[in-house]
Amino acid sequence: MKEDRLTAENAERAECVERGTHLFTLRSLRSLRLNVFLLILGLAPSYAFAQQTHVLVVTGVAGDEEHAATFQKWATSFIDAAKNNEHVPDTNITWLSDRKATREGVTKAFADLAARAKPSDIVFVLLIGHGSFDGTSAAFNLPGPDLTAVDYAKLLGTLASTHVVFVNTASS
Repeated sequence: MKEDRLTAENAERAECVERGTHLFTLRSLRSLRLNVFLLILGLAPSYAFAQQTHVLVVTGVAGDEEHAATFQKWATSFIDAAKNNEHVPDTNITWLSDRKATREGVTKAFADLAARAKPSDIVFVLLIGHGSFDGTSAAFNLPGPDLTAVDYAKLLGTLASTHVVFVNTASS
């Protein structure tokens, strides 16, 4: 039995050397996959009782046409996946872009979410755009005044939902 294990470890080491990878890397990846699987498995029961999913997508200031097209593509791909794969109804999806993606627009969208989302619902907020950091506070760039990390923390605090996913794709 011990010899079989040693033979398997030697074969694994040889495979790593052949590929130019490290045994530690392969084991780390296996461990990571197992941990992610267990995390998903552990969270699955809590999502099984969720009543609805609410999605808020905000595309901020693009800066140029290339970024604007990319941000729009990402937002539409995400929204399409929410509709088609997760069956999120249109009434539960809000997309703020261009002149609607202002400080006031985002604040109103959060107020609407807070009014509709129940504690067992899932709320998914996705920010697509650029950010800034002045050495003290980070902000997501919007037309007009930006919202800072502190502002978003306050907005998230208004939600009753215990299942909130907040993704900020900005660079700062």
